[in-house]
Amino acid sequence: MKVLLETSIAEYGEAVSDGVIGEMAEFQDGSAFVWRSQQIFDTIKSDVDSEEAGEIEELYVDLWNAYDARADPSQVETLAGGIVHEIDEMLGVEDEGANLLEYVETIRELLEQTKQEYSNGNTDLALSLATKAYLDNYEFLEGPLIELDQRDLMEEVEIMLREDLRNMIKNGEPSSKVSAHIDAILEKMDTIATVVPEFGTIAMMILAVAIISIVAVSARSKISLRV
Repeated sequence: MKVLLETSIAEYGEAVSDGVIGEMAEFQDGSAFVWRSQQIFDTIKSDVDSEEAGEIEELYVDLWNAYDARADPSQVETLAGGIVHEIDEMLGVEDEGANLLEYVETIRELLEQTKQEYSNGNTDLALSLATKAYLDNYEFLEGPLIELDQRDLMEEVEIMLREDLRNMIKNGEPSSKVSAHIDAILEKMDTIATVVPEFGTIAMMILAVAIISIVAVSARSKISLRV
């Protein structure tokens, strides 16, 4: 699935520009790769956590809508990449990229851009930015927040960002309402920013305990050998 989706991103990028299909063969290849990946998913989704399966199915719907709309390649990349990220989560693959506070800051920037673009009438771009804030950034904060016993906060912001905001944009809600909702999310991100640094502290504490344990075991081993 991952290989098919990643290949589809490249094919679509070569095929579509400014809402026009320039290379039909690449466009058809890209859509075929997405279709095949979805067929594979259908054979395994009964074995996947229902919530994760639901998120992937929703992403496929959005991805097909993006194909139908001849959306900007960046939007297709974000959606297909979101499915790849969900697969990585199921496989237990951890992100080794940006630190947690960088994700928080990127989310803030993307949401401010979302607010501006939506107020300017650029609905598609606003939806793409909001989607990117969630799929490319917030999802990487979910695991650490759960580790920090902040599941309620994590789930609250997830719903506000993944469902509520995107649905408001899709439904054409008034700009003032969308802006107010984004401001509410930004307030929650301020709270998250005060929480996530603790994750690094916890990780270092665990590492320190592990090192101390190894040193202690090594010392005992040396003493035993001398005796």
